[in-house]
Amino acid sequence: MRLVPLGLLALGSILLAVPARAQQAGYDPERGAFLRSSDGRFAFHPYGMVQLQHTATFGDAATREGFAVRSAKWVMRAYDRSRDLTFHYQLNVGDGRAVAEDVFVRWEPTAWLSLTAGQIEVPFNRQHITLEAYQQLIDRSTIDARFGLQRDQGVSLRLRFGAVDLTLGAWNGARQNVANDDPTLLETARLAWSPFGAIPFEESDVAYSRRPLLSLAVAAAWNPLRSFAPDPDEPQTLTEQRRIGQGVLEVTLRYAGLSLTTEVHARRFESGTGTAVDYGELLQAGWFLVPKRLEVAGRLARSTGAVAHNDPVQEAAAGLNLFLRGHRLKLSSTWTATTLRRGTREQRVRSQLEVFF
Repeated sequence: MRLVPLGLLALGSILLAVPARAQQAGYDPERGAFLRSSDGRFAFHPYGMVQLQHTATFGDAATREGFAVRSAKWVMRAYDRSRDLTFHYQLNVGDGRAVAEDVFVRWEPTAWLSLTAGQIEVPFNRQHITLEAYQQLIDRSTIDARFGLQRDQGVSLRLRFGAVDLTLGAWNGARQNVANDDPTLLETARLAWSPFGAIPFEESDVAYSRRPLLSLAVAAAWNPLRSFAPDPDEPQTLTEQRRIGQGVLEVTLRYAGLSLTTEVHARRFESGTGTAVDYGELLQAGWFLVPKRLEVAGRLARSTGAVAHNDPVQEAAAGLNLFLRGHRLKLSSTWTATTLRRGTREQRVRSQLEVFF
């Protein structure tokens, strides 16, 4: 299912409603442009985000480098508070292609209940729920690439009671912008406990939290059947996995510029070669050398169990971030070293300018 035309049609309907209700217009340095009614019941926020990158790769293969527009996103978000509704449409034209990303409508009648329908990041592990604009190191870990559930189309129900946050979801299980390709659904559940206050889905403690913030979370996912192309260069060659069950345990801490994130994953599935189990773990930390401005960060990650010959089994990364205006204007550089199971090693140095407007 292609969401670009559908999303543009929905966006057009939203924009037609703006002039009739909007009585105030302006630009907020922290949120971008806005149109809103004088009573605040209706608001429209369009904004953009661009990530410009330079990458140099070294290792057992030949050295290579180049520039890229990793992301060029245009986001439109509208609120109709008289009906407790939020409309969101996000288009990414980075890497020379137009891709619809987050496209959803959310109904939130109370502070403790919300229902979301559309395409979003599946609420499973924290690192993937955290959008790339708010990552501490330029790329997510190899563990997230292996175990994260990516964006998908479906519905989710979120319940919040004090320090407890529960999210239940049902999804196609076919990933972003793809119609369901099997007769089953992917089911997820995520439970988080944050006794001292919720931690935003941002990896760096740019806010310089005045008190310790702690989150303990567990999540589980079940998919009876999944067909996919393991090699992106051969999308017509599909493989099949059955009875895929996986879980993750997380501990997250934020305090006075310190950020600490851990994830431990386990997954079991059946394929044509029998039953397989794989595991993954990551530890990531960051610290502001200059409060709210200059941050150093590092990460260690490891995969074990049923790991294919060409899959990464170890990762080490270190990075430096210069926050000129929080995440809205940021310079980053990350060094990453990965080791594949076959023994091949690769090092990458990536630098990035991130701008919101």
